[in-house]
Amino acid sequence: MAANIFLVIMGLALCIITVYHKAKNNHLVKHGVRAEGEIVDAGTSGIKNDSNKYPLVRFLDKEGREVTLQSKEGFLSQRIKKGKKVTIFYDPAQPTEFMLRFQHDMTTFTIIIVMAALFTLAGLLLLFNDLHIIHLFKK
Repeated sequence: MAANIFLVIMGLALCIITVYHKAKNNHLVKHGVRAEGEIVDAGTSGIKNDSNKYPLVRFLDKEGREVTLQSKEGFLSQRIKKGKKVTIFYDPAQPTEFMLRFQHDMTTFTIIIVMAALFTLAGLLLLFNDLHIIHLFKK
């Protein structure tokens, strides 16, 4: 039963984190400044077995100043190519708060939300099944 509760908690946590991240990105798209930039390099997190790339992007802010920042968000290495043009949304009051917009961002979001919902649903079904069996034995 503890495993089922853990599954529900993990599913709900994944849902909350994903929805929060999506809301933050939507806020940048709606209220931030759009700029076209270029990936000039890509770093790694330094964590063993982390194959994600953390792109270093260069773009011009709305005043025409060149800005070079490294993303806090990791991406699959095949998406990150040096010289690739990318769309950036950033907060003009705090340019270090920015996001990269890729073509299939909604696909990734949808996959993660569906997986999180399935984890939660599976955990709840297993939990209710366990509780129902326990209830039958008490009779």
